[in-house]
Amino acid sequence: GISIHRTSIGQFYNGTLVKKADLNPADLVFFDTSGRNNGKISHVGLYIGNNKFIHATNTKGVKIDDLSHGYYKKNYVLAASVINKK
Repeated sequence: GISIHRTSIGQFYNGTLVKKADLNPADLVFFDTSGRNNGKISHVGLYIGNNKFIHATNTKGVKIDDLSHGYYKKNYVLAASVINKK
């Protein structure tokens, strides 16, 4: 019963900001994958716990990655909850 926008930036505005340390499963995690790394949201994943998130990629389909490794650690912007919206 939750409706969210179709774009990653729009999905952030559907939720409530969550600190990275306070992530819960089903929170949305947002990244800057534009190549500029200037904090502009361009990709979203769904946090699944244990510092991992699931997301769709252009080349490898749907996959699970770790927030603390390489590319996604560097390009993490913020997170939001659409379930626990206040």
